[in-house]
Amino acid sequence: MRPTRLEKPAATRNNLKTIAALLPYLWEFKVRVVLALSLLVLAKLANVSVPLVLKEIVDALDQPRAMLILPVFYWLVMASCAYVAPYLENCVTQSSPK
Repeated sequence: MRPTRLEKPAATRNNLKTIAALLPYLWEFKVRVVLALSLLVLAKLANVSVPLVLKEIVDALDQPRAMLILPVFYWLVMASCAYVAPYLENCVTQSSPK
């Protein structure tokens, strides 16, 4: 059973203090932290770019075939990334400390 909290939490939280308190523990795994943060940023960029690229693909359908090469290539790259992502996740979870 989860214990109940009797006092109210503080109205203002200092997030920087919390992050600063966690940094010594996180820097023990520097490579993993940097890799995770960079992959997080890359994933966010991919999520933002997908609708924009799909718009370009749909707009390119009205043009000659020569102009379709780039959007189709981008789609192939995104599909291959989606295929490889579970493998990378599996590798990371297997090598994580217990």
